[in-house]
Amino acid sequence: MRPSVRMCALALALAIAAVAVVPPARADMDKPSWNPGDYWVYSATDVGFGFGGSPGTIRYDVLGPDTVNVGGTDYPAYRLKVTANATSSTVTFNAADVWYRTSDLALVQQSWNVTADVPFFGRVIVSVIVTFDPPLGLAWPFTSGKTWSSTTTITTVTTYGGFTPPPITGTLDDDYVVQAATTVTVPAGTFDTTPVRATETGGDYTIGYWSPQAGNAARQQSFDDTDAQLSSQELTSYRYAGSGFLGLPLVVWLLIILVVFLIVLGVVFLRRQRRRGVMLPPTSPPQMPR
Repeated sequence: MRPSVRMCALALALAIAAVAVVPPARADMDKPSWNPGDYWVYSATDVGFGFGGSPGTIRYDVLGPDTVNVGGTDYPAYRLKVTANATSSTVTFNAADVWYRTSDLALVQQSWNVTADVPFFGRVIVSVIVTFDPPLGLAWPFTSGKTWSSTTTITTVTTYGGFTPPPITGTLDDDYVVQAATTVTVPAGTFDTTPVRATETGGDYTIGYWSPQAGNAARQQSFDDTDAQLSSQELTSYRYAGSGFLGLPLVVWLLIILVVFLIVLGVVFLRRQRRRGVMLPPTSPPQMPR
């Protein structure tokens, strides 16, 4: 039995409707999959990183997979280039590399080069390497109400003017809780997000609003133990390909392929009918007489 024009049109309409009703990504999110070329740009109220804050922008570019050794352990990681622009009379941020563990996007190491005015040395290049041993783990997927804790030893090695003081070490304990999904609006747009709150010993805390669409935080805010805001970052632009092809999930591509296939099938069927001299119903009613 040959398919009729009506059947082809009905199948095409159903396929298009299926694409239209594909549910959006849930706010509760799985771990993003980063790829070379992905980037995120944030406007920040405090571009300080321990050197005295000032407003500016921070850009993260994914360079690709890498391996970084911390405390004798090799961690498969994403290596990102960080570019910071801030208005400061004493500090200029030159370049930075940051490593996030591939398995959970936990921060493993960051390496900064800055130009700073240092007492007794004048204006010098300062190199700072900060390691997290072990990294503060993130428990994916993020679902509302989920909690966990993580502990790390932070080691900071600073070199300036050819002089390297002894490393500074400290312990950081974070308690995490995934909060209820919410929508945030930032310069890059409006995003459905899953907020994750990380509270340090002493009461200071940070909330990151993770967005499946952006593949990263759409907003991040830091507060002290009295709930006074210390700093914030808001997404202004980004590129995130995700785990799908050209940024679309596999199911969407399959539905698009189905639509294209049905369109081609309909065109072929119509041409065959015309070649056989079959009269087809008009696509629109005839004009009424004037």
